[in-house]
Amino acid sequence: MAVDWNAIYNLLFKIIDQPGDAHYSGPRFIRHVQEIDPAFPDYNDYLRVRNDRNESTTRKHYFNDILFSLPEHQRFKLFSNILVEVGQFNADFTQRIKTLMGGDVVAPSASIPADVWNTERLNSMLANGQVDRRPEIRSDAYNCSQLPRRFSQGLCEGQTATRDASQGHPRFSEGC
Repeated sequence: MAVDWNAIYNLLFKIIDQPGDAHYSGPRFIRHVQEIDPAFPDYNDYLRVRNDRNESTTRKHYFNDILFSLPEHQRFKLFSNILVEVGQFNADFTQRIKTLMGGDVVAPSASIPADVWNTERLNSMLANGQVDRRPEIRSDAYNCSQLPRRFSQGLCEGQTATRDASQGHPRFSEGC
């Protein structure tokens, strides 16, 4: 589902452009951006660059430019963080924004760098013997009182069960 970021931004700006606690000044907005992207310049430096480029320094324009310069996962996080602070000031717009963002549950996205864990790394570790290919076989024995009720039913007195680590299921000893 494609997210209509223009519609979301227009609704959000109507909330944060109101006087009072919901109002977002430039510095307040940029502090939130810096939580998502610590390398983002501070308010004064950012406006100086915009002035040097003859770009608009009105909040509506540069808020929009900042938002659309962020990757989608960071944009999602920024909108979510702002909604947490100002959502109660306009419940109707907040609900509409959440719906446009994909539903009531606003959840963060995870990004895992490819060099942290990937198939090449796993294959290399297996080839170099850094990972044991055999499943762990444990010989932990449980008596009937230590098993959850669903496993202990049907065991005879003195019969034990062991957990097969490769399958994660209990195995019962022979006979009664």
